[in-house]
Amino acid sequence: MSAKILFVSSLPAERRQLKRMLPEYKVIAAPDFASAAKKIGSGDGIDIVLLDYTLPDRDILKFLREIKIEKTGKKLRTLLLTGDSELGKTAGIIAAGANAYLRRPFNREALRARIELQLEILRQKRLQAPVIEERNLLFRTILEQAPLGIVIARSQKFEAEPEDFVAEVNPMFEKITGFTQEEFNRLSWKNITHADDLAGSLVKFNLLQEGKINDYEIEKRYVRKDGRIIWVQAAVASIKLTEGPCNEYLCLVQDITERKEAETALAESERSKSVLLAHLPGMAYRCRYDREWTMQFVSAGCRDLTGFRPESLLGNRELSFNDVIAPEYRELLWEKWREMLKEGKFFRHEYEIITAEGTRKWVLELGQGIADAQGGIEALEGIIIDITKEKKAMLALKYVTEHDYLTGAYNRRFLRQLLSKEDSALGKRKRAVIVLVLNKLEALSLTYGQLFSESVIKELGNKLLAAVGEDKRLFRIAAGSFAFFVEDYRRLAELKDFCKELLAVMEERPMMRIVGGSIGVMPIKATCPDTEKLLRSANAAAAKAAESEDVFAYRFVNERLLKEINREETLKELLIRLAAAPENDELSLVFQPVFNLATNEIEGFEALARLRSKALGEVSPGEFIPLAEKTQLMVPIGLQIMRQACAFLKEIENMGLRDIKLAVNISAMQLFRKEFLEDLLKAVGDAGVNAGNLLLEITESIFLHNYDDMNARLAQLRKKGIKIAIDDFGVGYSSLARESELNVDYLKLDKYFLDKLLTEGRKKSIARDIIAMAHRLGHRVVAEGVEKEEQREYLARYGCDLYQGYLASRPLNSDAALELLRQAGRIPSK
Repeated sequence: MSAKILFVSSLPAERRQLKRMLPEYKVIAAPDFASAAKKIGSGDGIDIVLLDYTLPDRDILKFLREIKIEKTGKKLRTLLLTGDSELGKTAGIIAAGANAYLRRPFNREALRARIELQLEILRQKRLQAPVIEERNLLFRTILEQAPLGIVIARSQKFEAEPEDFVAEVNPMFEKITGFTQEEFNRLSWKNITHADDLAGSLVKFNLLQEGKINDYEIEKRYVRKDGRIIWVQAAVASIKLTEGPCNEYLCLVQDITERKEAETALAESERSKSVLLAHLPGMAYRCRYDREWTMQFVSAGCRDLTGFRPESLLGNRELSFNDVIAPEYRELLWEKWREMLKEGKFFRHEYEIITAEGTRKWVLELGQGIADAQGGIEALEGIIIDITKEKKAMLALKYVTEHDYLTGAYNRRFLRQLLSKEDSALGKRKRAVIVLVLNKLEALSLTYGQLFSESVIKELGNKLLAAVGEDKRLFRIAAGSFAFFVEDYRRLAELKDFCKELLAVMEERPMMRIVGGSIGVMPIKATCPDTEKLLRSANAAAAKAAESEDVFAYRFVNERLLKEINREETLKELLIRLAAAPENDELSLVFQPVFNLATNEIEGFEALARLRSKALGEVSPGEFIPLAEKTQLMVPIGLQIMRQACAFLKEIENMGLRDIKLAVNISAMQLFRKEFLEDLLKAVGDAGVNAGNLLLEITESIFLHNYDDMNARLAQLRKKGIKIAIDDFGVGYSSLARESELNVDYLKLDKYFLDKLLTEGRKKSIARDIIAMAHRLGHRVVAEGVEKEEQREYLARYGCDLYQGYLASRPLNSDAALELLRQAGRIPSK
């Protein structure tokens, strides 16, 4: 059956044309979003929605948000037919929920290919639906059948008022407290926590919420719905199930009322012990303080707990209790008892025993030492309780919170917890984080589908798990990233050899040669509380390794790279501060004069941004401009540059000069925004300058993504009187076939051609040809980077209009620039 496509466009001609282009699909048209929403909500089996970008973008965003809420909307794909590039408005719409976009102009084959890709993704997602449903069913089964009370809570405060608190609880929690989920959500924790235990509970949770601890356990009392007071053991941990600022917590609750009663009974007199033993959910004992734990008394509960008759353990008649303890716990228990007795504390520990049937059980032992008249240890007394069901449930939930579901490796959360662990011994051990990044995983997913890329990741994860040992643990820290945490290595050569082993593992699979892999190694010299910075450093090293020509490579983090990372972080913080605070003295402009070659008079200036901070000193535009674009801060910073430029232009106009032009560089990110023209005209209006004296410089690469749309935007600017120049002409994207169609006034001849003039001579230089071509197309030519008189003479000979460079003047601050105009006789002296 052919796929069903809904095309939303306000243009009837567009709707008819698309139907003709896609005869093999069932195309349904809608003139607006209201009609489209009705068709989707009717359950008409729509597979793909095509959105025409001629529609208002606010309506598109609202439509995408609404269909994501509907069940039917979640099962379809959306494709945006746009004139914008990925750096413009399209990025915001993709972020709001559109799955892909196709830029105009496009042909039928390109549209069909994009539609088929989305249909394939849709088919793969439908294939995954049973798996996801099975996982959800497994989760619900664990939640419903777990022998522990489970609470998944979301709120800004754990001890929250009813209006701030949302929780999901399982049946066991309802059984423990007597409250249903609805009743529990109408209460706060203060209503069910015993008043005497509330303060201690709040202290621990505040530490968790502040990030000072990762989780905690607490024993406290609850007041049930029927008024009874019960004891519970609660284990609380911070989790992350959804995006956003909401705090989320997992709380495991076990009713330990019987155990607390047993503990209380143990502290009572010998008379009360007999009552305790009759109702004890386990076994009570008295034994010697020796390596065999030679039993002097064992209660009848021993048979149910261990499978052995009580008398078989007395005096080690048939076996000792040490034989019942699982071998890996024997030495640990001896050390724990020795430590507790030395400190005079009550003993409490969980461990495993091996029953007469050969099965393992988890037990909790509570005990104390009995002193003789001389103060020595005469015997040990205590109880041992079966906690197998509760322990297995806790271990299963612990596994889910610490492991990646796809590969079985540990997850990023557990790595962060491990790296931030406070331990004085860690600083003495050599440790390292090795990050392995799959360089082109996203391209693999787009080409072969998400399921295929997941299968590649799973297979690689299985092979990497084979390298895990006592000194190496594997983590999946992102979709296409793994990390090894290595401990107790001796020399860096060991890490290098391990990296080579990992590269060999990746090289074994042909598909990995397409994806490529890079490794970053970050040795840890001491405890590292800033775990994210550590991982960023390792990722930065992997990124450097990816720049090599090899398909697979590795690189270590060194002091130079750390300095680069720290410098980038400092610069990023500075840019954020600049974007938030327009009034500052760290971002400034200098102005390089532009001279008329025929008259040698100053015709204008180019405004050049400069950044200076106390921490970094002078920062070149080549460093901070790319970072501003990468961090999406170029728009507010670019607006500040434009305002400063207009202020300087106003100073010139106030001195009576009405023909001096001021050039300002504009990034693609700024020009792609639909608000750019409005913001620019506001800056011009606020300064009160003539828009005709403003010249915007853009690079040729801006036309790579969407020539027609960019050219139309430039036409709008020129209608307002603003002049346009193509910067660095001839070294980037140049299409001579379409040069005559460009809505520009100037071409700026790149310094590259003038430097070639000096090295290759005038005969081989093509600068004169570019000048002639520009003039035939009606453009003026500005030569930049002129440093030698020979270059200036060449430009004058072949009719170049304007020039700038160190030969005439370096960039000047505003006062020096105005003084230069006075010296040239353009404005009166002071």
